[in-house]
Amino acid sequence: MKAAIWMSTWVAVLSLTAADPTHWPQFRGPSGSGMAAEDASPPIEFGPGKNVAWHAQSGVGHGSPCICGDRIFLLSYDPAGKKLDTLAWDRSQGAELWRRSLTPKEPEQVHSISNLATATPACDGDRVYSYFGSYGLAAYTPDGKLAWEYSMPTASVPFGSGTSPVVSAGLILLSHDGKANAALHALRASDGSLKWKTPLTRPANTMAGSHATPAIWNGQAVIHGLNSVTGYDMSDGSRLWWLTSTTAGTSTPVTQDGMLYVSGWSNVGDSSYLPQQPAWPELLAKYDTDNDKRLNKQEAQSIYLMRRPELPDNTPSAHVTAGLVFGLLDLDKDGFVSEEEWKGSQARITQMMGRHGLFALRGGGTGDITTTHIAWKESRSIPEVPSPLLYRGRIYMVANGGIATSVDAGDGRVVFRGRLGAPGEYYASPIAAAGRVYFVSRTGVVTVLAASDELKILARNDLKEDVFASPAVARDTLYIRTATRLYAFRDSKRTTAGAVGEAIRLDQHDSPQKD
Repeated sequence: MKAAIWMSTWVAVLSLTAADPTHWPQFRGPSGSGMAAEDASPPIEFGPGKNVAWHAQSGVGHGSPCICGDRIFLLSYDPAGKKLDTLAWDRSQGAELWRRSLTPKEPEQVHSISNLATATPACDGDRVYSYFGSYGLAAYTPDGKLAWEYSMPTASVPFGSGTSPVVSAGLILLSHDGKANAALHALRASDGSLKWKTPLTRPANTMAGSHATPAIWNGQAVIHGLNSVTGYDMSDGSRLWWLTSTTAGTSTPVTQDGMLYVSGWSNVGDSSYLPQQPAWPELLAKYDTDNDKRLNKQEAQSIYLMRRPELPDNTPSAHVTAGLVFGLLDLDKDGFVSEEEWKGSQARITQMMGRHGLFALRGGGTGDITTTHIAWKESRSIPEVPSPLLYRGRIYMVANGGIATSVDAGDGRVVFRGRLGAPGEYYASPIAAAGRVYFVSRTGVVTVLAASDELKILARNDLKEDVFASPAVARDTLYIRTATRLYAFRDSKRTTAGAVGEAIRLDQHDSPQKD
């Protein structure tokens, strides 16, 4: 019975398009836009005890839900079994349908708050495509059979890879970065064969690193990397244009009407992030506890070099300390920082400074377009990780501290800037549906704003768990992955007319928890 239902529902999936209301096929949904279908109607108010259609254990991971018709796909990491898992659920009821495991050859090094399952899978109706920085790509059929694999060296990006695959024109595009073998891959979705691979080019004297998912723009794959944004020809991977900018390369660009919008953040992108350091004698008086006229690593642990804005000092990783980057300060590797080495480090930090910001890029450029194709730039309250959202002519972004900004996409004019009343860190990217914008804080507070020319808060919903993953929407349901669960929120007063698979009867063993 179930096999027959799977077959019939997947016939419908094969005809899905990006505009289908049941399709959220990759990171940030259709075209990576973060926008739900026009007729979507997710709830405004929800939480662990309100408007919960179902919830299920999601496993360890920061990747977002990927939706194809009646299926939801998610990646997770099993630290006990040291397995990289791809999971499939029934969208309407939340029953787990299958999970498939891979074994990492060499686990990638990630940030202390991260894990080995940060990517969002992509789907095209024929297959679902899973990427792990510790393994490579794997493609599965709708019933969970392995279709093909593409092995890659373990990614070696500071703090972990973070990128996700994108499906476009029959190709799987993946930015696989690292200290070595950094390249943009284009694989044929049908069989996983390589169509082309091109090295990821970055400015001179720049460390390895790009955490962003590729954006598709004017027949190009755009990579937002460390201190750079680059466009590659989709047909052969050739580099078409590039620009240099002060950015850590964490957010994914958005596009509309021939324009590309990039939010670039850097911990040296705003002078207020760099505490004023005292003169060397004062520094020694405060931190040189053994009075040897130099600093060891332990003494350097309390010296803040850079601050992440809007975060309390007791927030883990709120600051970059001299102890954290001691190896970069101790040039002669004798285990101490001398006065000369300290002054040299301050000079290097000053040289690194440059204004970061959200900027609009005009199309049609070739070569270095750093000074020729930026239409406008906004440099205040820039998000560290979340990607921008372009919705109804406005660009929405959220910075740490819960500072929301709306910018006119045409001329860069700030429409509003204000606090959401949900402070702390933000990792999830905002999404839009039904004339509303959804912002999610790390602590799990989802603030819903009206998409208007003023900061109008409609609701704050506390999920009472950490959230790193961006939400997804299908029809009238909002899907959010927390630290332990995948939630499906649906207004209890509404019904999902014509939802695929609603008639499936679940065994008690398969039934998810419900509220």
